[in-house]
Amino acid sequence: MKLIKRKTLHYQKDASDKVYEVDLCEVAEDKYLVNFRYGRRGANLKEGTKTTQPVALTKAEQVFDKLVGEKTRKGYVDISAATSVTTQTQPVATVDNQREQAILNRLADDKPSTWKLERAIWKAGELKITEATPLLINLLGTGEDLRDYCIAWSLGWCNENSNHKTAVDALTELYQNNQTSEFVSRIAFEALLKIGDDEKKAELKAEAIEFLPSLFQKIVKQGSSENFSAELTNYLQRCDYQGFEILDVIYEIDNKIVRPALIDVISTAPFKPNYFQRIRHIFKMAEYRLDEEVFGILAYRFEKEKGKFSNENSSIALESGEYLDAHKLIYNQQQRRYVKRINEVAEEIIKPTSRIAYSGKTREYLRCRIWRNL
Repeated sequence: MKLIKRKTLHYQKDASDKVYEVDLCEVAEDKYLVNFRYGRRGANLKEGTKTTQPVALTKAEQVFDKLVGEKTRKGYVDISAATSVTTQTQPVATVDNQREQAILNRLADDKPSTWKLERAIWKAGELKITEATPLLINLLGTGEDLRDYCIAWSLGWCNENSNHKTAVDALTELYQNNQTSEFVSRIAFEALLKIGDDEKKAELKAEAIEFLPSLFQKIVKQGSSENFSAELTNYLQRCDYQGFEILDVIYEIDNKIVRPALIDVISTAPFKPNYFQRIRHIFKMAEYRLDEEVFGILAYRFEKEKGKFSNENSSIALESGEYLDAHKLIYNQQQRRYVKRINEVAEEIIKPTSRIAYSGKTREYLRCRIWRNL
């Protein structure tokens, strides 16, 4: 049996001090198992398997990632990644600015503190502290996905005018890793566009073109902006919610063929499910790029268009005629009583296929974000 990869997870809270290990092992050609061990740290661990029979690599990786994801959502921290990076401790640079020095010291000291590490990471990017680069890279993989997002965001700002090769390499690895969360990969791409040289930017945009449906690839390479706009209109009218991902890809490419179509979409598309999720992504990308035109169009629309629903409403009417109840009671026939209260509105919002979007609360958040940036 050959070990392909392993994740060691740790959970510590109050009296709990537990370890959970997950292994992906090859037992024969294209036959794999996912095994696990768990128990109190320092004690003998109990063993189990998630695959009673060997499976193909793709399936095994899905099982492996799902199990790791379940545990991290419950509060486990990946210490296998932390162990690998702590072997490369980075010296703390000395700078004249006391505020910047405090941030550098916090980045080098990953211990429990009232000053959240993610906030220090973000502040390093806001202040464009180039000296923070090696410390930020050293922190990749030491926490949850949000930490890696903050690191990628900050690496772009810290190295905006330096084309730091180590930062480019770290961001490239993060972007290309198939285990990186989609939202982290998206900001890593943006950071690479910000600090990469012309060759790197061309490479990224060429890769993005390959994510388009084949018809659109041909138009981007040989067609016109008019053809692209017409085909995009037809495509968005018939595709499912996943098909709207094309809008993210179009903004990644952002050349003279595709940009007019994107401008038309963000200027006129309704703030409804499918469209709005992508519009929100594009807004954040435009903010990061300092793309005045796209940022300005969306800022104006957020200012003018009222929210589609209020988070305070007890029920929300859908276009289908159904209602979502924020205080729905579940009746148990056997017990002959109401046994549970659920919030259908809150549950719907977090679904990737949500049928509601752009609440009044979301609008206020976006307007405040716009003013802060201006």
